[in-house]
Amino acid sequence: MEITESIVNNLSDPSVISVCRTLLHQPKPNDGRIYCPKVFDQVTCWNYTLANATAVGGCPLSHPQGLIFSPQAHSFRQCQSDGRWFFNPYTNMTWTNYITCVDMKEFENLHVINYLYESGYLVSFVLLCLAFIIFTCFRQLHCTRVTIHKNLFLSYILYGMTWLLFRHLVPLEVAMESPMWCVFLWIVKEYFYLCNYAWLFVEGFYLHSIIVLTFTNQKKLLLISLCIGWVLPILPISIYAILNAETRNPVGRLNCWTGDVKGNKLLWIIQGTCIASLCVNFIILLNVMRIIVVKIRAVNCGETTQLKKTLRACLILVPLLGVQKVLFPYRQNHIVYRAIVTIVDSYQGACVALLLCYCNREVIKCFKKKISQLKYMNDGRRSSLLTIGTSISGFLRRGSRQVNLTNRRASMSRDRKTSEHVTDNVTQTHREAGQLLLSKGEKRESHKGESESLLLLGGESQPLTTFAGARRESIRSSDSNKTRCNLPIISEV
Repeated sequence: MEITESIVNNLSDPSVISVCRTLLHQPKPNDGRIYCPKVFDQVTCWNYTLANATAVGGCPLSHPQGLIFSPQAHSFRQCQSDGRWFFNPYTNMTWTNYITCVDMKEFENLHVINYLYESGYLVSFVLLCLAFIIFTCFRQLHCTRVTIHKNLFLSYILYGMTWLLFRHLVPLEVAMESPMWCVFLWIVKEYFYLCNYAWLFVEGFYLHSIIVLTFTNQKKLLLISLCIGWVLPILPISIYAILNAETRNPVGRLNCWTGDVKGNKLLWIIQGTCIASLCVNFIILLNVMRIIVVKIRAVNCGETTQLKKTLRACLILVPLLGVQKVLFPYRQNHIVYRAIVTIVDSYQGACVALLLCYCNREVIKCFKKKISQLKYMNDGRRSSLLTIGTSISGFLRRGSRQVNLTNRRASMSRDRKTSEHVTDNVTQTHREAGQLLLSKGEKRESHKGESESLLLLGGESQPLTTFAGARRESIRSSDSNKTRCNLPIISEV
């Protein structure tokens, strides 16, 4: 990019401004040799450079990675033999080597800081989501105070989520181009950042209202809190977005609007709102602690107990109101200071979730009650299952007995029918055999009677008077015959 007056006027780094102003009116050498033109590479200005030569420049802090640059290092830019600056084949743009500017020790420190930020926001995200679900599921916890806590948790969740998205979706190459979606993501991230401070202020405002004011309308107080927490931050972020888009100074629009924090004066619109919230919360904390100390002293207890209660109240209120950030008002380059600030910022959501939810007596009581209910329900289900099992086994036993009795009765009836059938067959056989014997005996008697009658015709005639008498006579004669000749008669039958 050619160096122009407008570019120089929009610069913020004093060292870069001095270099660019010097080169702005620098004439091109006319010694007949090939030179690369003077350019501005979005960071600093470069003078005319002879072909097949390397230009040496400084390491300006206005670079997107300027925080890890060493002031004693140098950057390089290669001029090719045809009088054109070196083109990066990956970006298809002229390229300046700022890699040599990186301070490796500072790079490692920045890597540690980023790791602390990511781990803190991830841990806070998980704990806050679980705490939000707990406050939502238990109906016993539904009240105005818990609703405000839930909105505070939600502001932490949304800001941590957008911070992580911006961190991983916007690398250096994308930040240099500043696409529209990247700028929109940054604006959304800063809006949730303001919402987080607004809900910290709402916590202090609500706490001061219920302690100082005797009668408060909870619904009206909740409506005011919702407007302060979600609607009010729209005003400062909108003012900043409009002014930053219309200003002539492009510092705030560089690198997806992250820009140069030190050179962008418009960022005070956002930072000033957060500082005002912290100052008001600090005053509220002092007033609430004064009231708590007075109430504790009104109760007859020892000094040690009073001190413990006061410290406990302070321990809960400080992270709840975000007052701990007042202890770190300035940015320092020392790694220990930066690590402490990073932990305080990123783990604040996790600390608030622990104090307001996981260590809350009401929440613990609800959990114990729920566990006892589940245990009672499991015992009831177990006893009902045992009762059902006993009933089923008794029913099966009675059923088996009934089946056995039915089978026994059926077998007895079959045996009875079989015996009756056999008896009928035997009786029928005996009856047929008797009738056969009787018929044969009658035949013999008739033959014998005929013979006797023939004999009597020749001798004395003694006729039988009746049929019975004839029958008895035939039986006697048969008995006498059996007596005389036993086996042949039976064999004949």
